[in-house]
Formats: sequence, C-alpha cells, structure tokens
Amino acid sequence: MTASIGDEAIHAGVSSRRYVPFLKGKQGERLAVRSLDPSVKGAITPAFQLIAGRSAETLEREMRQLADGWAGFGPVLIDAAWLDPAATRLHPLRLVGDLGTRFRIPVIPVISPASDAGYRAAARAVIGTHHYGAAIRLPAASWLPDLAKPVIDDLLSDGLRPAETDLLVDAEAIANDAALNLYTALRDRSLSGLPYLMDWRRVILSGGSFPTDLTGIQAGSVVRLPRREWVLWSGVASPGREIGYGDYGVAHPQTADEITTPRAIPVFPQLRYTTTDTFAVTKGRDLRRYGDDELYEVCRRVRALADVDPATFSPGDRWIAARTGGSGSVGNYSTWRRIGTSHHVTKIVALLASRSAP
Repeated sequence: MTASIGDEAIHAGVSSRRYVPFLKGKQGERLAVRSLDPSVKGAITPAFQLIAGRSAETLEREMRQLADGWAGFGPVLIDAAWLDPAATRLHPLRLVGDLGTRFRIPVIPVISPASDAGYRAAARAVIGTHHYGAAIRLPAASWLPDLAKPVIDDLLSDGLRPAETDLLVDAEAIANDAALNLYTALRDRSLSGLPYLMDWRRVILSGGSFPTDLTGIQAGSVVRLPRREWVLWSGVASPGREIGYGDYGVAHPQTADEITTPRAIPVFPQLRYTTTDTFAVTKGRDLRRYGDDELYEVCRRVRALADVDPATFSPGDRWIAARTGGSGSVGNYSTWRRIGTSHHVTKIVALLASRSAP
C-alpha cells in the first residue's frame, strides 16, 4: 500500500497523539469520550472494544451516538474481536467501517495474531476505505523479538507498511505485582529489539490493572488500587524512539463488566477516580434502600481526597463537585462509568503533557 502525500499527512496527524485509551464500546465510555474538552480530544486516539451481542441496528445507534461529540476530532481504533460475524449481513468490522464513513469517524481496525481470515479481510476493506492504516495488537506471548517477527510479518502481508501501522505492545491484565515484575522483565528484553522498531507509525505500550469488579470494596470506604500499567510504561528505557502510552481506563482489560439493573437488585453508587499513581475507589450503600444521599456522600469522599483535582478539571470532576451539596441527578452505573472515564482520560493527558516521553 503506497502512501500519497495526503496519506503521509494523515499518518503524521495520528502519530502525534501519544495516548490510546482502550475503552469498552458501552454507553458510559462513548458518552465520556463525547464529553471531553476539545484539547483532550485532540491529544488521544480512543480505541473501542466492541461488546459481544451487538446487532447491526445496535452498532448503528452506537456509532451515531459517538459521532455526536467526536466527529471531526480524528480516527478511532476499533477492535471487533468479541463480535459474532454471523450476527450481521456484513462482517461487523466492515459494517462499523461503513458506519464510520457515514458519521465522519475514520476507523483504524485492530488486528492481532488471533484474527481469522474473515476478520482480516474485513480489516483490509476498512483500510482501503479510510486510508488510516491499521493497528497490530501484540500480546505478551509474542513480545520476544524472535517470536514477534513471524507474527508481525504475517499480519503485514495483508498489504500494510509499518509507517501506516500502530504497534500495540499490550500486556493486557496486570493482575498483581508479580505480573508487573514479569512484564517489566519481558519489556526490558523485548522492546528495543522489536521488528521494524523505528518504522512504525506509533509504538504503544499498554496494559490494565483495574480489577474485574468491586465486590471486595466495602461501602463507605475509599480504597487505593495501584496503577501498574503506568509503572510499566514509566520505566521504559529509551529504545531510540517515542513509546506512547495505552491503558484500559477504569475497567478490566478482558471483561465487558456489563451491569444490568433490574428492579429486584441493589444499586450501589460508585466512583473510580484516577490519581497520579492510583485508582481511588469508593462505593455507597444501596440507593433504593438508603436514598440519593448515598451517591452524594460518595462524591464528597472523592472531593475530600488529598490529591483530588480541581472541580473544573474535567467533565467528571464538574459532575462530582455539583453533587457534593446534596442535590442533582444521581445517575446509574452507566453514568458513573462516564464520570470515571472522562476524569481518567483527562488525567492521563495532563500527566503525559507534564513529562517527557520515556
């Protein structure tokens, strides 16, 4: 695939964005991206993991919703590996690419060693339409250079060049400190020797350490959880080029973390608040039993943190601050994910801007 002058400008614009947040393709995350301040939108390329079970109609509705606040701000990465290709007339990745054309959202397909022939054919079709190239997700099992090269060469054989491709060096779930130590050692052995290291449009080192759920968090408490993915990225010894940063926001990398709220079950208000080194997590008691002040008290606990950001810092901070006085809509699980995600993305953009790349 030969890049034109226009294509080179497109890829240069993508490569200037150092942060790739991997977000679940759910309403809370989509609305979080829509709500971000324009300066933050201009610093990121969001990646959406589309959730299994989506029909063509659902995908169209979700892309239209995203477009209301994102169209015109650049491409998004789309990982459709969880979708069933038999559920839609077109392959779902191809369908999302067509919807992106309609709604003015350029799509960069994410491919991986696990992508089958049908998925890769759909990715080629999207690449040929949007001209924003692709992203290769390289799991930790393939980081070592001798293992990475045949995997990467196979994926590049679909007509891609490294200059128009992002290499996502992805640890995925970093469950504990032992896992962090393992990935750190693997990073140090692998990163500088990755194939075509200097040629990729971007190299993004990513991972996620948020737990699968909050069942272990007691109502009324604030628990600090380490952000191991930030530690993994921060310790990179320069391999001679910029290494971008990616994470999974305030969600676990490998679960959809779908929460349904039928009338019969409790609804525990919760906020996931990102600080420089931790996730500060707090929950309240059942809203249906104890009332709206449970959510307001959750907001007060966040605003009382020693390292809380200013009330005007992000859309999420503005929402939290507005409820500390004991009024305002309490929202639901989707709302609380939106609030946590919008603050998280804004926080990471600020942290990256405040330091030089490793």
